[in-house]
Amino acid sequence: MEKKKLFWITVSLIMVLLSSIACQIFSGEKTEVTQEVLATEELSQETSTIIPSEVIQQPTESGEIKYDTEFPLPEDVKNFQKINEQNISYQTSLSIDEILAFYRQELDIQGFSEVDILTQINPDNFSIVFSPASGGVDIVVQGVQLDPNTLNVNIRYENV
Repeated sequence: MEKKKLFWITVSLIMVLLSSIACQIFSGEKTEVTQEVLATEELSQETSTIIPSEVIQQPTESGEIKYDTEFPLPEDVKNFQKINEQNISYQTSLSIDEILAFYRQELDIQGFSEVDILTQINPDNFSIVFSPASGGVDIVVQGVQLDPNTLNVNIRYENV
């Protein structure tokens, strides 16, 4: 009985700790916390704070939503999040093959070439890197199939 009680107390404490971390990451507020939370917060600050998508969605005159990003986006974008100036995330109902075709075409038009040796495509995820012809920072596009109708896509600049 004691072990069961200790287990549930431990689980409860872990949940409270994780909730506290999540609140700090998404609200940007800082409170007095333990050393473990401070260490986790330092890691999250390296990746920056997510800017809520409603702040960066701007409807155009045609009613179409324009997102605050320079990365090309397909028409079917849901749950757009701008992590920082160099990193975005969104979901789409497009398949992995459709999203790969989209980015291969769009980034080719912009002068980027696929780095074949870094391309990894699996049935439920992918990772693909594009390098600019003129030199500079690469674009990494990654995706994970969350369910049959939802693909989560992350795009970022990175020196590969």
